[in-house]
Amino acid sequence: MKNIIPEKKSRTWFKILPIMIIIVTIILNFFYSFGTKQEFITKMSLVFLGISCVISIFICVFGYYGFKYFFMIIFIANIVAVIFASFSYIRNLSGWQDLIGTVIYIEIIVIGVILGFITEIIAQVLKNKKK
Repeated sequence: MKNIIPEKKSRTWFKILPIMIIIVTIILNFFYSFGTKQEFITKMSLVFLGISCVISIFICVFGYYGFKYFFMIIFIANIVAVIFASFSYIRNLSGWQDLIGTVIYIEIIVIGVILGFITEIIAQVLKNKKK
């Protein structure tokens, strides 16, 4: 895990942040436009950009301060959330795709945050027991 994740307080975290924001925003915009068969809407794009900014900053801040297990779990939750939100945009939900997709995305992120905190606490307790 040391080779994949940057070290604590590394400048690499500042390179990861914009990449995460761009990728999540593009994927959500693509599946929203494709799934709802609507043309590109600036308002929804800004909503997706805002959501991905908040989540990506949250993820990278905890990674920057050395919470590596939290970073991994929330990163995986972010990928899963994007996939589930994308599938909800593709399904025909009679106009509710955007709201349902956004709620699904946020719910999965919240579950990831909770699991990340629990995992980080367990890792710290086990680390302190070894000492």
